[in-house]
This record gives sequence, structure tokens and C-alpha cells, in this order.
Amino acid sequence: MKYILSVFTIVFLLNTFVLLPNGNAELVENENSLTLSLSQDPTFGFYPSVNGYYQINNTWAFTYYGVFWTQDLLGGNQGGLNLPVEFGIGINYSLFDGLVSINPVLGVGHGNYQSGGGRPVIGDDIVPSLFITLSSGNSTYKFGSVNWLSLRKENNTEPLRNQFENYLVTNHQYTKLFSYGLYIDLFSTKNIYPNGKIETEISALWIGPSISFTSNSSANLWFSLGADLVDYVTKVNKPKIEDFYKLVLEFEI
Repeated sequence: MKYILSVFTIVFLLNTFVLLPNGNAELVENENSLTLSLSQDPTFGFYPSVNGYYQINNTWAFTYYGVFWTQDLLGGNQGGLNLPVEFGIGINYSLFDGLVSINPVLGVGHGNYQSGGGRPVIGDDIVPSLFITLSSGNSTYKFGSVNWLSLRKENNTEPLRNQFENYLVTNHQYTKLFSYGLYIDLFSTKNIYPNGKIETEISALWIGPSISFTSNSSANLWFSLGADLVDYVTKVNKPKIEDFYKLVLEFEI
């Protein structure tokens, strides 16, 4: 319960001291969006997500998101029961007339995967994240760091699971319809067992090209494929290059 109260306290402080518009900043009226994303890849499976923002002024925006995790393993292989959901809020700060944006986000997950596989609970994990976007001409560079950290302990037999993802996405707009880029993604896990044993593992290191198509309605289809070099990073015997693929459909709702 103390962790839940801590999250509510952070939300209250953000609302009170950060989200209030600066009186010296120019206000932006009714600028907001809500985007639905449908994603599929070998690590996370299929997971719809929603991302939104509300512009406070020319510098600050309130952001929020939600993820519907659908991989049955995350719910304990119960045929779709107890699947985790994730919800969070953040603040986006723009610099240099929007050429640079910094978006720290705090999310909370609900389920039974990272807290040890016991009963489904509120606050299964806490998810601090940071997203940075750089724009230069027709090119954008997006860096993301997401940390899923176990928040509660609900089982004395299964490990607490912490997961970390760091990625870089470059995008170069070739035409109004088509763009291309590079995708790099590093995913690792840390399991903390009841006996105190800790196991850390790099689960994936993806690198490959990406392409994107954007319609007149601003819907976007992004696809990347390439090599998973995790064997070479972890230095296993007889390493081999694995495959990866990722498909994302985004559109405003």
C-alpha cells in the first residue's frame, strides 16, 4: 500500500507544481492527440498501446499512455486471465523551437508477472521511462529507455522480475509517403530469487533497417527486421545470428 500511496503522491505533485501553465509562457489552445498503436515482435508478442498528449503551452505538454499486454506467459499461462496492463503519465519538455524534446514518464503495471507470480495485484511493477527526440531537417532520432521494476512481492517461490529496454530509432523522410531508418534495441532481464540469488541476462540485441509508410490520414505503418546479435554479446559457445522482426501500426483516434 505504501508504494501505491507514493505513486499517488507523485501524481498529485506533478499536477500541482508542474502541470500548471507558466504564466509567462504562451498558451496553446485545445492541442491534443490520442494515438493507438498495434505492435508485434518476438519478445513482447502482440500488444496494443495508447499514447496521448495535451499541450499546456509552447514548451510543456502533459503525456499519458496505456499498454494492453496480451502474451499469455505474462498472466501465468491461464488462457488470457490475469494479463497485465500498464498505465502512466509524464511531462514533455521542448527545446530549441521543438527540435529537441525530453519526455520523462512514470508508469505502474498491474498483474502478477513481476511481483513473483502470485495473485494479480495493483502495482505489480513500477515503470520509470525516458524518451528523447532530436529533429534535424527531414530526419528524427528517438531514444527510449524503459525500466519495468518489481514493486511488490506476492510469492515466495518465483523470482521477482526486473526488465530493461533501451532503443534507438532513426527516421529519414524521403517523401511524404515513405521514410526509412535504423532500429537498435537492447533488452535485458534481472531475476531476484527468494534465496537471494540474482541472475542477469541480456535477452536480445536487435539491429536492422526500418521502413515506414504514412497515409494522408496520418496513419503510419512501420516495419523493421534484421539480426539479433545476443549470442555475440553474451559470448556463448558457437554463437549464431538470430532473426528479429517488428511491425507497428499507428493511427490517431
